[in-house]
Amino acid sequence: VIFQCLKRGTRAMDTIKLYKFVNLRYGLWDLCERKIKISSLEDLNDPFELTAIRSCSPEIQNILENERKIFSEKHGLLCFCEDWRSPVLWAHYAEYHQGLCFGFEICKDYEIKVKYVKKPDYDNPHLKKLIANSYEQKKNKLEYISKSKSYEDFKHRDREANAKIQAENRKSADSDKEGHRLMKRIMSTKYSDWKYEKEHRLFPELNVKTIDQYFYEFTSDTNNLKLIEVIIGLNSSLSLNAVKNALGDSFEYVKIFKSEMHEKKFEMKRTQLN
Repeated sequence: VIFQCLKRGTRAMDTIKLYKFVNLRYGLWDLCERKIKISSLEDLNDPFELTAIRSCSPEIQNILENERKIFSEKHGLLCFCEDWRSPVLWAHYAEYHQGLCFGFEICKDYEIKVKYVKKPDYDNPHLKKLIANSYEQKKNKLEYISKSKSYEDFKHRDREANAKIQAENRKSADSDKEGHRLMKRIMSTKYSDWKYEKEHRLFPELNVKTIDQYFYEFTSDTNNLKLIEVIIGLNSSLSLNAVKNALGDSFEYVKIFKSEMHEKKFEMKRTQLN
């Protein structure tokens, strides 16, 4: 994936620091291999994911589902948080404080901040466009099958019209920039009870596959996803040397911390080890 900010060459000006929690086993593997797992949009832990924008029309809902499916065939998901201090995030996503937290500098042009809402959106402007397009497709289909000369001809025309509509919808979903923006909005909108995560999302293309999983690679000279911190969990027995060995010489600049309980707040603090 080549990000827009990489083309501009303005990483230092256009980056944001975000954090990713991982368990101990895969966290060390990530450091050794210089890559992090890309999640599938089909395997998210919230059943209301991808339903932020809906339609009362079953046909339009099917079109939305088709657009989502086409998008998810080409893109995966990387999730990050704005902060590392939450003990809840450590418990949920870093193996009950036994895992690690990675701090990255990430290109702002690529990441999307999650929007938290209390109810789905049924009045999105793009839906009106889909409804108008669906109405036009129905009209054209009826005109086409009304010219049938026999029952067999009717069945043939009906199949032909349906195939044409499916092809048009797939082509539209694959090329429509507005549709892509809508999909990213749908996929970066969650129910408000999740707002404690302060989540940001990236939607990388599915390119590098290893052992039936997709991964996004990062290196010491990456301009779009640069590792700058590693925080060892409170309950982890992992040593400084183990992390340094996993990072290797090319990541000597990465700061390594140990997470600890804050004395005055219900949050974590950290001490630098290297």
